[in-house]
Amino acid sequence: MGDGVHRQRDRQLRLVAVSFAVNGLLYGSLLSRYADLAGAVGASEAAFGLALTAGAVGGLVGSLVAPLLMRKVGYTAALVIAGCAYAALAAGVAASTVVVVLGAALFVAGVVDGGHDVAMNALAVKVQQRRGASVMGRVHALWSLSLAVGAALGAVAAAAGLPVFVHVGGVAVLAGVVQLVAALSVRNGEVPAAPGAPSEAPTSPPSPQPGADSVAAAGPPATTEIRDEARHS
Repeated sequence: MGDGVHRQRDRQLRLVAVSFAVNGLLYGSLLSRYADLAGAVGASEAAFGLALTAGAVGGLVGSLVAPLLMRKVGYTAALVIAGCAYAALAAGVAASTVVVVLGAALFVAGVVDGGHDVAMNALAVKVQQRRGASVMGRVHALWSLSLAVGAALGAVAAAAGLPVFVHVGGVAVLAGVVQLVAALSVRNGEVPAAPGAPSEAPTSPPSPQPGADSVAAAGPPATTEIRDEARHS
């Protein structure tokens, strides 16, 4: 029983770690190819700046929608939906050929990226509380490392003349599969309840302190008898 709980908590920690790694890898991959994306759609500096702004607005929308999604489907499902959608939309961004489509793809990618970010951080907090050990620092460090790896791979791909869609699409497939496999590993175990969901464990009244029954049976202290003796003396 105890070993099963520990294994399930380890799976949840792996899911959190994979989610942070996937998010950082996808973001770094896209970030490293922004110059190529701007050239592919023939965007001016101003137009490309507006497209990036659309992505930032999408991130804001996603961060507001994420709690609703987690309440509806739970932490793990929210991570799968947002993580796999982010991978697919990253490939969609890379496939854009006109600036308007690029802006729209960045907006939708921003929505799912923002949702993924909120969901993975919420799950990280829950896992940290259940494990009783610090988790947030490590998973954010992993995100930074994954961002650096994604950017480095993007630089190598750009130097090799690899098309943006081939590079980012390949990373997106890998990220989506890894995210899905990590989420499936916890599907049959104890999954954290969604925010605001009632606890499944019934609450029980506090157990009485040792000796409480004997004290109650003996009644209150014998102050009444002392006062009676004082009146008769």
